Amino acid sequence: MDQGKTKIVIIEDQKILLDSFADSLRDDFSIVGLFQETSGLMDFLNQNHVDIILSDTCLKEENMLNLLPLLKARFPQIKVILMSGYPEISFVQKAKEQGADAFVYKNISLEETKEIIRSVSQGKHCFPLKEENDGSSLLLSLSKMELSILRLVCEGYGRKEIAEKLSYSENTIKSYVRSILNKTGFDSISKLAIYAVSHGYVIPEEDKDHPKRS
Repeated sequence: MDQGKTKIVIIEDQKILLDSFADSLRDDFSIVGLFQETSGLMDFLNQNHVDIILSDTCLKEENMLNLLPLLKARFPQIKVILMSGYPEISFVQKAKEQGADAFVYKNISLEETKEIIRSVSQGKHCFPLKEENDGSSLLLSLSKMELSILRLVCEGYGRKEIAEKLSYSENTIKSYVRSILNKTGFDSISKLAIYAVSHGYVIPEEDKDHPKRS
């Protein structure tokens, strides 16, 4: 019955979403595996033909961005589409760097999701444009170093600690912070950090494997 259909494995740690994804895609694609975690995934891929993995980026026990290089090295023929409900500003670029074939936000329509799956199965790559990250354009003007400093502030580090971690003087960090505030229009780095975290544009490192679900 599913002969000729694209064979998909879905990974999503919330069972209600996992079942919903499977039910909504089953008419158009062959759903060959459902996982709430990555345990057992490699063995399954060794034993079954899979065309595409559709996976949430942040699982309870694993960040798929970390697993992706190993996954693509072992199974280069399998296409990987990462999903996220968060507009975290680093996810799209990291997904590209780690070898993902596509990245989608969970707020897109079912038909858009199906179209991306079809495109990826044909060898195309699909990533959202920067403009699609609603609100995050405010932070996209920051340099890589400025984003690193902002992320550390979001993780609760003070200026002295940030200077030590990045091997810079406190005055240099102060200068970077001034530049960050000038670019974003905020009057304090703490207010910017609260804004970035509360809107999901920066997910502090300790929360990436256990992000709050909305």
